[in-house]
Amino acid sequence: MNRPAMGAHHSIAGGIQNAVGHATKAGSDTFQIFVKPNRQWKPPSFTSEQAEIFREGARGFLLPPVAHASYLINLASPSPETRQKSILSLVNELSACHQLGITDLVLHPGSHGGDGEDVGFTRIKEGLEIAVEKAQGGCFVALEITAGTGKNLGFRLEHLAKIRDEGPTERLSVCLDTAHLFGAGYDLRTVEDVATLSEEIDRVLGWQTVRVAHLNDSKVPFASRKDRHEHIGLGEIGEEGFRAFLSLPRIREIPGIIETPSGEGMDRINLAKLRQLS
Repeated sequence: MNRPAMGAHHSIAGGIQNAVGHATKAGSDTFQIFVKPNRQWKPPSFTSEQAEIFREGARGFLLPPVAHASYLINLASPSPETRQKSILSLVNELSACHQLGITDLVLHPGSHGGDGEDVGFTRIKEGLEIAVEKAQGGCFVALEITAGTGKNLGFRLEHLAKIRDEGPTERLSVCLDTAHLFGAGYDLRTVEDVATLSEEIDRVLGWQTVRVAHLNDSKVPFASRKDRHEHIGLGEIGEEGFRAFLSLPRIREIPGIIETPSGEGMDRINLAKLRQLS
């Protein structure tokens, strides 16, 4: 591939197949969707005909689409009811991905809610094991690095490595989000910073485990432990950081998804900026 395959997160309003048209209009090379309404527990709902239209349309992109799991899912939750709902939702979303031909479902590891990291990691591991066993197909769960806000786990590369190594390893991969990395304390502002980060990723995770990248600038300062996305080149990371990050060999092989602020034509503008920097 001559350049990275990049795209935006697109809406499934009116039918999951509509995301293909949105992605085409935005000039996406690949794209990301929710497979269900993001703020509701109800399971994904689409017909076999809609799934077929989606799969056929997705074949026209440089790389296949990815999905993002519902933000309601919290496998580490102190609430047994929330954990059970989270596991069921993850099963349903993984199965929906299988029906749609999607091979990577991005997941935030979860928040332990004050019960402690060790308890949280155990809950995540157990929830993942149940979910991947019950779900249809073989979709990867791409554990996403977080900024570390509140009691959220996953803000260290070592967290992701621990979950992957102790959980259903063969079904777990990694999603790197530039804004989350920056907020968590991994600097990306210079070529030297990105080289240092790349070495740490390879040492702790192995670059081969990284299957998705989220490409977002940051509205908030370095190591703020906050998650606020900004348009590419207009935030705290800046153009030099993205130019260096996009030059990494693995990033040029996997879907790169923007989740930058919405607005008329902004997806196309942000994608054009990334292509200019790559």
